Amino acid sequence: MNEARKMKSKEGINPGSCLFITGFMGVGKSYWARQLARALQLSSWDVDACIEKEYKLSIAAIFERGGERLFRSYENKMLRHIVTQVPRPAVIALGGGSLIARENQVFIRSEGPLICMKDPKQFSRGRVDIQGRPLWDDDKLELLYDQRKEGYSMADAVIVTDGRSKEAVVDDMIKVWENHGSRP
Repeated sequence: MNEARKMKSKEGINPGSCLFITGFMGVGKSYWARQLARALQLSSWDVDACIEKEYKLSIAAIFERGGERLFRSYENKMLRHIVTQVPRPAVIALGGGSLIARENQVFIRSEGPLICMKDPKQFSRGRVDIQGRPLWDDDKLELLYDQRKEGYSMADAVIVTDGRSKEAVVDDMIKVWENHGSRP
């Protein structure tokens, strides 16, 4: 991506907004957040990584200690902390289940655009490092996805990554953010 494209893209983005990236486990939310942030010379934040750093526990250890309920409470607090404390504009990678909570849906919608990343191979065990993913269960992935689908459907855009260049995916993400920033 050339320097002129970076400048043009930054100018079309609401400087007070965040762009949120969601999607199912293994789709590459953290990766795509870093790629977009790098292209626009912005900061990127990964909610799960911030939780692990703050609580000095892996996601799996948090689940072992207090189950999904404890993890979701940490996730809700960390999401709000990131959004209210980081310099803007910023790119934020959500956890795959962040949108289960209605209050998160409302909060995210008030702060900027939401992109759902999708890859037809996202359910492939060979493609995803399942180490440290406490909710990964081969027999229940489709059910888990169905439980999260409603949250994913609130995205401003769904971007399919399979078979596409990094530049094409990042350009699509930039367009979504620019279009969102130009809304009245």
